[in-house]
Amino acid sequence: MTKEKIPMLTGLRGLYKLIHTALHIPYLKDEKPVGLLIVSKPGMGKSLLLTRFRSEHLVLLNDLTGFGLERTVIELEDKGTGFIVVPDLLRPMARKIGWEAFLTLSNILLEEGLSGVRRYDADLKFKRPVNYGILTAITTDALMRNLPYLTAIGFASRFAIFNYGYEPSDCAQVEILVSRKASDDNLVYEISRGRKDKDRVGIVVNEKMAAYIRILGQRMISNNGRRYMSFRSINFMRRMVKAHALAQNRRKVTIEDIQAIHSLLPFLIDSPQVGTDLEFHILQGESERDLLKRYTRTEIIKAQERLTAKGLNREMLPENGDR
Repeated sequence: MTKEKIPMLTGLRGLYKLIHTALHIPYLKDEKPVGLLIVSKPGMGKSLLLTRFRSEHLVLLNDLTGFGLERTVIELEDKGTGFIVVPDLLRPMARKIGWEAFLTLSNILLEEGLSGVRRYDADLKFKRPVNYGILTAITTDALMRNLPYLTAIGFASRFAIFNYGYEPSDCAQVEILVSRKASDDNLVYEISRGRKDKDRVGIVVNEKMAAYIRILGQRMISNNGRRYMSFRSINFMRRMVKAHALAQNRRKVTIEDIQAIHSLLPFLIDSPQVGTDLEFHILQGESERDLLKRYTRTEIIKAQERLTAKGLNREMLPENGDR
């Protein structure tokens, strides 16, 4: 598998991979962005990382008043497609009117698309429906409290839930970094490929790669109690795999793209054990020698046991020669 340079983000490399890949979906021809809900304990960097990305197709939503939402919708129409970033989902949930409006907006943007806005003084009609993905985050405890409600109203079924934690060695390293220096406010990740229709790229998926995409989608929902059907998870995986190919400047999906998205499954599968960067690196095929530079042997053994319990291993997919 081609080694990709991922920023040295202790405990957050899997999350970086997820966001970086997803943000390439708006540049794909004939694909719609997705809903992503990022989950972890408080203070683990999810909102920080979410707000560090920059793209022509990114809209940050902080103002949940009627005026703020209207202004956001007009900005969405101007950009055409992309992602709305809500760093903390609890903020809109805490505002009854704002939450109801956000729910309605999310459902429309993720499904049929928004065709216009009705105001007290005028109706704004868009030239074509606007589809946007939603990137948002919530704490583990808040998700557990609200998951039955979010599932009942159909919100959870429209989102892939990315649940992550830290290994003890990650925690120790973060403590060292924090004791030396606060977070770097200048840390920004730029994604820029153009925002016009002509800039959108078609990615080829042959029959063999399509079969692997189905495997990824079926594996993703194997433990989720059928919160949603496999069609949605396969749709999600197809978009992510194609986006990964584009991010690597390829015009067709290869086994490297399948393997890369496969390495995110520990975070996406419903399990009592959340995913960690160590599991991500094991599925990426990193050698034990390299893993031991950052993790203990005991942590590696336990991570391998968790992967087995989740039904995940490198042998699920072929080596790079099988394309």
